[in-house]
Amino acid sequence: MAKDLLSNLKDICETAVQVVDQGINEISRQLNNDIPMIRIPFSAQDYYRKNYEQVFDEMEAYGFKDIVLLEQKDLRMGLLTRQGSVESISIDGKADFKKNQRFKETARVIITYHTFED
Repeated sequence: MAKDLLSNLKDICETAVQVVDQGINEISRQLNNDIPMIRIPFSAQDYYRKNYEQVFDEMEAYGFKDIVLLEQKDLRMGLLTRQGSVESISIDGKADFKKNQRFKETARVIITYHTFED
């Protein structure tokens, strides 16, 4: 009788674990599917020194909804660094993202670019 009871308890526990796992998987699926993911075909380094307007347009075309432009007013003559060239880009706080990395379309994109001092 004790053996049957232990067997029944084991079956109940295994069923409970399966139900919890299914619930976790469903929640995870909903969280990931409700917000589309975007694959970035380039690394952060590939955007370095490109024109910020071009990078902005690319990010918008990929589907990002939250793109922020930050001026870095550090140019005096623009001989070594061109006005409007990208100093850095981060997506969802990651400034070192890799080629083909995926981000949610709601991730914040911050593009920092060079411009002339006031």
